[in-house]
Amino acid sequence: MMISCPVEFIFTKELPNYVSVTMKPCGKATNRFKIIDNHPKEGERKKQFGICMKQIVFEDRDYAIRFIEWVHIMKILGVEKIHFYNKYVHPDLYEVFNYFEQNGWIEVLPFLEPSGMPFNNTSDFHSPEKLSVEINMMNDCFYRVRHFYRYIVVIDSDEVMMPLKEDDTSLFHLLRHVKDLSNIDSILLRSVTFPPENVSSVADI
Repeated sequence: MMISCPVEFIFTKELPNYVSVTMKPCGKATNRFKIIDNHPKEGERKKQFGICMKQIVFEDRDYAIRFIEWVHIMKILGVEKIHFYNKYVHPDLYEVFNYFEQNGWIEVLPFLEPSGMPFNNTSDFHSPEKLSVEINMMNDCFYRVRHFYRYIVVIDSDEVMMPLKEDDTSLFHLLRHVKDLSNIDSILLRSVTFPPENVSSVADI
């Protein structure tokens, strides 16, 4: 369940430290939720591009190398930090996470499955419950980091935003092709899948 409460419009001077949720207006509060006010510190530069990504579940050791390649490609394209959730991965990938975190390239948060909603079976991959959890993760990431970046990119670790024109070498260059960014809330990129060499077809989504 997701509840929206625009506290910044209710409290004009400063945000409260905690809020409570009740089933009825002015009902007796039995809970307390801490408000996390994430804003850049005074004088801190607002970054250009950040990535929000859902949980990572990779038990294969080979994925550590692919993840390293992917992170470096994102850095080349101008991404300043990648934020994602970790469910379970191969131990080698934990070492990669630690190295990238120490360098400030990524932020890894633990992922805990909601009680009563197991997703260990691959048949649950596209279930409504699974998708709702992923949506909540993406919303959590977006609202935590939205004040630190001008643009937030939502992709998976097997996706790359690849400029096609010779003069476009970064995500910032891609924005030059958008006529008026002031009236745009989001940009949807065309997705093209390149399968392994032993597959003859190419899926254009």
